[in-house]
Amino acid sequence: MPRPIQAVAGNSSIIISATIGPPGIPGSQVPVTVTLTNNGSTTWANNIYHFAATGISWGTQRVLLPNNVAPGQSITLNFNLLLPTVAGNYPVQFQMVQEGVMWFGATTALNAIVSTIPTPPTITISSVVLPIPKAGDIVSAPIFITPVTPCDGTVRSMLWTTPVDCKIIKTYIWMGFDDGVVADGDAELYRVSDGSVFATIQLDRYDPAPNADTNEKIFEYPSGFILVAGDSLRMDYFGREYSGPTGGHTQGRIIIWAQG
Repeated sequence: MPRPIQAVAGNSSIIISATIGPPGIPGSQVPVTVTLTNNGSTTWANNIYHFAATGISWGTQRVLLPNNVAPGQSITLNFNLLLPTVAGNYPVQFQMVQEGVMWFGATTALNAIVSTIPTPPTITISSVVLPIPKAGDIVSAPIFITPVTPCDGTVRSMLWTTPVDCKIIKTYIWMGFDDGVVADGDAELYRVSDGSVFATIQLDRYDPAPNADTNEKIFEYPSGFILVAGDSLRMDYFGREYSGPTGGHTQGRIIIWAQG
């Protein structure tokens, strides 16, 4: 059975709960939720009573109360805290204040973690020009195999550009991992001009047995989709290694059928 809250003469507050969101990158915002109870004898008029930062010079400094809080009442405050611009672990201390009169009550004991900005994955783009289809003809780009890519989130891309207007009627994409790699990955084919996605495959390998794992699929487009002269199709693929031989890799391949 919870102990009753002891009333105190004058200004007083206790913190019932306080939470802060997960680590964020420098300059971002994290959510904070605090529930307070007025265990004093004065009403917190929201024009002169605020929940305020103490001992910090960065981020949110004052949180307004949405309404007056009478003795014995509780209030929950939800606000976003602007993080510092340098990575680190920062104490977050907030306390009630009657502006121009006094600080009072319990202080939050939270910590804001500012993480470093992750380095963007390396993106390597290989480029191939589609054969020129004549009206009514169907041509295909040869299978193009990129150099192997580490299973570390590095993105490898293949780019096909058409010199004439044409209609894409079929695509084939393939993705594979090295022997013994336990990993997952994705491959996506899209039109560069507007970002329209035309094919996606996923490859999850949880079996460390010493044989390569692959995924492949043919995508057919009965009505075709238009690729105007100078536009491109691009396939991005990458792998993430959970375990396996040092330096596990993934590969990607594709065939594109175009009609003039």
